[in-house]
Amino acid sequence: GLKAVAGDLKGPAGTIAANEMPLNQFFEIYAQYSGRTILRPAALPAAAVTLLAQTDLTLIEVVEAMDGVLALNGVTMIPIGEKFVKAVPSTTADREGAPISEMDREQMPLSEQFITKIVKLNNAKPSEIATMLVGFSKSQNAVTPIDSNSTLVLRDFSSNVKRMLEIIEKVDVMPEKDFSLE
Repeated sequence: GLKAVAGDLKGPAGTIAANEMPLNQFFEIYAQYSGRTILRPAALPAAAVTLLAQTDLTLIEVVEAMDGVLALNGVTMIPIGEKFVKAVPSTTADREGAPISEMDREQMPLSEQFITKIVKLNNAKPSEIATMLVGFSKSQNAVTPIDSNSTLVLRDFSSNVKRMLEIIEKVDVMPEKDFSLE
């Protein structure tokens, strides 16, 4: 991720001003803010990107905003190690090797960063929860249930995974014992 100091550095409102900017030019700015080299295929959705910062943003928030506007234009940014980020069409993002996140739900940003999260269930059956969770994603492949070891593999934007984890916390509980009135 960005260096620790990046969370404290603030740029004034209007630091980012992209008005129907061509994707290649937007990627140059993205690379400067993220400190990462962008790897991209020749074919990406043709997008003219518009993003104008209305408030002061930290460097991390700038990159999150850029990730978000790219996602809205059909491009998903997937970090690779510390130095690179891969730009892929959002339609195929779930088939790319997104990094496995060790963050818990509270730490996850409500952003369009693409991640993989592996969740071990305690009580519920993965295949039963999977059908419910897939509704929180634009991709049918975002949720992979593995019943044999009570695991769910979630591959989606951080904001969607965060919502899925909230649902899992509420659903993956011990059933209450039947009680009778004396």
